[in-house]
Amino acid sequence: MLRGGDSANSTFDGIFRTYLFWNETSSGTNVGFRCAQNLPDLDSTTLTLTPSTTSINATWTSTGATDYVLIRGPANTEPTFVPVDGTGYIPGTQGSDTILVDGPVLVYNNSSLVTGSSYYYNLYSYDANDSYTFLARASEKPVSCAT
Repeated sequence: MLRGGDSANSTFDGIFRTYLFWNETSSGTNVGFRCAQNLPDLDSTTLTLTPSTTSINATWTSTGATDYVLIRGPANTEPTFVPVDGTGYIPGTQGSDTILVDGPVLVYNNSSLVTGSSYYYNLYSYDANDSYTFLARASEKPVSCAT
């Protein structure tokens, strides 16, 4: 948790999301630490994306969990929002990302997208205590001539 005077930023190199946190002390010295979250490759058998001209249909296989959260970043951008254990969410905007699904759903049609832009998705499962487990990442582009 960031407190007054704390700062943070993150970078993504395609494999690791690195967070840098720092705090300026009363003497003006920056004290900080770095942590990295290893995210799996975009190839996923858990999350399947099927594009059309202005939408992407997302489907995923049940992992035994009953509830899922599907998060999409803005066009051409990886999502940065990560659900926090113990916190419930509803579909809607979280920073620059969008929670598309929250609940016992295995399919979602993401419509009104821009043809040719890439869209990145992260899928999590969660239990009755709102303990989240990262399941999959995937990306796709709506295509100009859908099959």
